[in-house]
Amino acid sequence: MAIDPEEVTAPESVGPLHRSVVAAAASAVTLPCDVQAHPPPTFQWYKDHTPLAQSTLARDRSLVVGGTLVIMSVGEGDEGDYRCVVNNTAGVTTLTTRLSVTTPLDVQVSPPLTQVTAGGVLELRCSVSGSPVTDVLWYKDASLVRASGKYSISEDHSLVYKMYGSSSSKRQARLLRVDAVQVADEGVYQCRAVGPTDSAHGHAIVALGASAPVLVYRFIAHTLQPGPAVSLKCIARATPTPHITWTLDGFPLPQSHRYCTVTHPRHTSPGLWMASLCHSHTGTVLPHAHPTHHLDYATVTQVLYCHTPSSHITWTMPQSYRYYTATHPRHTSPGLWMVSLYQFTGGPRLYS
Repeated sequence: MAIDPEEVTAPESVGPLHRSVVAAAASAVTLPCDVQAHPPPTFQWYKDHTPLAQSTLARDRSLVVGGTLVIMSVGEGDEGDYRCVVNNTAGVTTLTTRLSVTTPLDVQVSPPLTQVTAGGVLELRCSVSGSPVTDVLWYKDASLVRASGKYSISEDHSLVYKMYGSSSSKRQARLLRVDAVQVADEGVYQCRAVGPTDSAHGHAIVALGASAPVLVYRFIAHTLQPGPAVSLKCIARATPTPHITWTLDGFPLPQSHRYCTVTHPRHTSPGLWMASLCHSHTGTVLPHAHPTHHLDYATVTQVLYCHTPSSHITWTMPQSYRYYTATHPRHTSPGLWMVSLYQFTGGPRLYS
């Protein structure tokens, strides 16, 4: 449109009144303010309603050439709405430009390597810098982790600033919390930040720390009639996998087909191991050792009791003076007889 030099006209934009400009961090960007007007107008720039002439940007890294604003080495702090107000004696018009600054995405997960006690709490922090960021996601061994059950995901509003060129870049953080950590929670955790044209990720390795074995289930004392087999069970929890052994009266089990042991994990409760002891020889009662508080001689090494309705009991043992047996009724339990086997390290002793 041609303007008569003698005609007075208000400022009129030769392009859209509202536009958007995207610039890479540390680059120079040009924000146009193209108008036609007579007499020649004046130009005044504002950033987010503040006159640009009053900002450090105007003094350090910007200049206005023929109404066009040029910003050197832009950073995330320069993002915002820029308004160009054009004024002459005939009128006023305003052009608005939205400036967005893109910075490379960077992700850091802390701590990068951690050990957590079984049953404890795991907390990982994903720190993201760069823009724009459309989403931040957590993965565990390449599988997406969602906030549910023992997993919780939250924002960390404590912001960390990183210098980028002549301005600053703020970091955002996403926290992952895992309650009641178990063996299945070990592995590689990954945090991934996604933008329209960029993405980045960081990772952390989580291991289950060692924990002392704990018996969470143990069998109770048994008093049995002669003949039937008996099965005893215990369940232990430990990291790493516990090794379960059985002893009889403090000594390892005899190497015999009469004893069989089975150890396997509790699939319904990760981290738990169950061990079973089967004593399958019929006609034999598994003896149970008791403290020998009623004996006066320290030379006694073992006392075994067998409770039975029969008064005739035979012990199978080596022919040696080191063994002594006694049979007498249980006065507290009529009909039951108790047979005791005493093993001495020295010569024959008297029962006190």
